[in-house]
Amino acid sequence: MSVDLGRFAAAEEEFVLRFRREDLPGLIRKRLEVPPGAVALVRSGDRGDGNPVVVAGGAATDDVREGFLVKESCRLQLADLEAGRSQDDLAFTGSLGLTLRPRAATIDLQQLERALLRDRPRLGKADVRAFLEPYVREALRFFVSQRAADELATKDQRAALEAHLQEELKKPLFELGCALADVVHPSFASGEFEARRRAAAEAEAKAAALAREGELLELKKGLDRQALLAGIELRDEADRARKERRLRQYEDLRARMGEDDVKALVMMLDDDQQRARLIKELIDKDLTPDQRAHVQLGEMESRVEARLRELQERMAQLVGGGLEATGQDPITRRILCVVGKRVLSFDPKTNLHPEVPKEVYDTEGGALGYLRSVRTDRIDRTDYVLAGAQRGVYRLTAEARVEYPFPREPEGKGGANAVAYFDGRVYATHSEMGLYEWPVEGGAGRAICEGVTRGHSATRGALVVDGRLYFSAGADIFSVDLATGSDRPTRYKGSDDSVTAFVVQGDELVAGNRAGKIYRWHLDDPTSPQAFSVLKKNPIYMLRHARIAGHGFYVIGSKDFTVTAAEPRRDVYREYQAREEVRWVDAAADFVVGVSRSGYKVFAWDAHHQTEPRLTIRVADKVQDLFVSRMMPATT
Repeated sequence: MSVDLGRFAAAEEEFVLRFRREDLPGLIRKRLEVPPGAVALVRSGDRGDGNPVVVAGGAATDDVREGFLVKESCRLQLADLEAGRSQDDLAFTGSLGLTLRPRAATIDLQQLERALLRDRPRLGKADVRAFLEPYVREALRFFVSQRAADELATKDQRAALEAHLQEELKKPLFELGCALADVVHPSFASGEFEARRRAAAEAEAKAAALAREGELLELKKGLDRQALLAGIELRDEADRARKERRLRQYEDLRARMGEDDVKALVMMLDDDQQRARLIKELIDKDLTPDQRAHVQLGEMESRVEARLRELQERMAQLVGGGLEATGQDPITRRILCVVGKRVLSFDPKTNLHPEVPKEVYDTEGGALGYLRSVRTDRIDRTDYVLAGAQRGVYRLTAEARVEYPFPREPEGKGGANAVAYFDGRVYATHSEMGLYEWPVEGGAGRAICEGVTRGHSATRGALVVDGRLYFSAGADIFSVDLATGSDRPTRYKGSDDSVTAFVVQGDELVAGNRAGKIYRWHLDDPTSPQAFSVLKKNPIYMLRHARIAGHGFYVIGSKDFTVTAAEPRRDVYREYQAREEVRWVDAAADFVVGVSRSGYKVFAWDAHHQTEPRLTIRVADKVQDLFVSRMMPATT
């Protein structure tokens, strides 16, 4: 069977054509003329066992037993490939063209023959596409997972994608004996992204319509204002007699009040409440500073006492008033307070001078600035204090300090608001920087989960529980499985405002937000939160869990005159009363601890006596964070 070399060269879908000597044109003198744009691998000898040689396009040879022709380029079009999900979890498809160029070397053409041609008489582009497509699809998935949806859908990805494919397709291209010459018109599409963009465009259009409506309303107000001014002028003219009567009334009152302008004006007021308020302000002005301070202090004490009476009446009705200690729950080992560049450690159980620090962890000589947060953890059988600072994280003992700096200087005045440890890595959250990790032995840190923290003003609460890292970003909480190395976080959503504090306890995640609400999620159901019956007027500044009298309580700090310990499942609530607003809180079975709103006092209540703190610790600078380190009570 003869082969038509010219037809092969012109056929768009043909790529490789096998031939034997007897297939070549001519009756006696067989000659192979390789068409331009192709290359041939030729074997000679009686049985085709001679050393193979490469014949370039446009050249010819008579010494041929068998071989095959390969075109010098192969253009493949791959459309609508499933490309996985973007960094911000949107599904994408990808389309692109690939130009392959066979390497014109004997070893490479033999590799093409072994890998794909084998004993077939010819190969088309469809065969090459079928071989290469699974590798391209996997490379696209990895490429897409490392980029945000907006970048994929709106920016030119050709240069980055070509570099990525050159690296990821090395193995299949080696098997084909080909090189990747060009990536043509790559594009990525996502129905989910387009839906989100349409929603944003609709919201923008609505905002523009509202703005136009506002402009029209302002124009109407201007016209109404002009009409009103005209009406006022008319009324003023008509009311001249009334003004004159009022003036005569004022002059009469002023004469009777001993030429006192202020008293005359007060008596002119028609509203009794306004008159009484103004008279009180006049009296206050006449008081000396000492008299005024005495009156204000008396009023404040009256309000506080009324508030305490109200709380005591409320407490008498609560179910949890009769809880008793069991001796089986963790108690307070130390109260750790962040103050300036030091972590102060107090023991409220001490009978003699409990307000004196038992340990001081000083970072004055460190390079990371003022401290912002504190936690404790056990690393390689040693107890460490993990402190978040302005420019990084410290790992502290009384004698040693290890620094984990952020790779760049944060712009804000805050710092790492939470620090956690797991399996040789230190983790921290920072409202500006996001989520970072460092090797525990030290070294450069790196940002992780940027796809979910980018664009949020507050990333908080780094916490590791059972090998999962939890953190909040905006109104959502995320968890990453560190034990398996997964890089796709689970999102717990449903909060109606930015999450300010959260805790993982047992099989549930409980979080408070800026609106003063508290939600709980089952760890296996991240989309269906349940709301607590507790609702605060202020943001939930801190949320901790403690076992008190054999029961688990969520301890809530919300810049209030009480610290709430809530067990909503049993409808048990305990209110620990203070004479100042309390913001940050923590607890154990023996003590409930809170920091005053001013930051200069730390209150410690006996967990079974709610009326007033057992101990007040005063510090010289503002407390920036609070953490209760716990231990099991000694057995007798």
